[in-house]
Amino acid sequence: MTTENWIDIRGLRFPDTPQFLTDAARVELEEAAHNEGVARKLVSLSKTADRAIVTGAGCGLAPAFLAGRMGLRHVHIVEPDRNRQGYLRRVRQANGLFRISISETVLPPFEPTLLVADLTRTGGSFPDGTVQPGLRAAILRLPDDYTSVSRVLPQLMQSGLHYFPRQSSGNLVCFLRKWN
Repeated sequence: MTTENWIDIRGLRFPDTPQFLTDAARVELEEAAHNEGVARKLVSLSKTADRAIVTGAGCGLAPAFLAGRMGLRHVHIVEPDRNRQGYLRRVRQANGLFRISISETVLPPFEPTLLVADLTRTGGSFPDGTVQPGLRAAILRLPDDYTSVSRVLPQLMQSGLHYFPRQSSGNLVCFLRKWN
């Protein structure tokens, strides 16, 4: 019988699986422990009444943080990789995050108000049905590929979101429908 190692960050548990907890994911978890990086953006822009959609969930930090620490009504993860889906289900179960659902696509009639997307993990594009008119805010991790950036930013602008420079830094950019 083998015992699985776990990483505990701010009251959340993540299975220490090298396939999913890459060096970049470990840096992201360490930043979250100090309320930096994506965790700081999530605290600033999310509201408990939000329904979030997360693409490029990685190690599960963003959905776990939104559902577990911020108490969002519902968090839906779009993840096409079945192995990563299994890992994210283990994160959900270990933390008792019953507000998280996981599927390969956006399932209607889900209407998100918050979009969290790591475009470095999704090939620089949004899955179909992700950007919807009801979005109130978006947090994106942009890839270094500027052609994909120029493709996704107009989609957000067309949905009524505006760039929010105050919360944006580096390759993490934020968008809001209203700034106040």
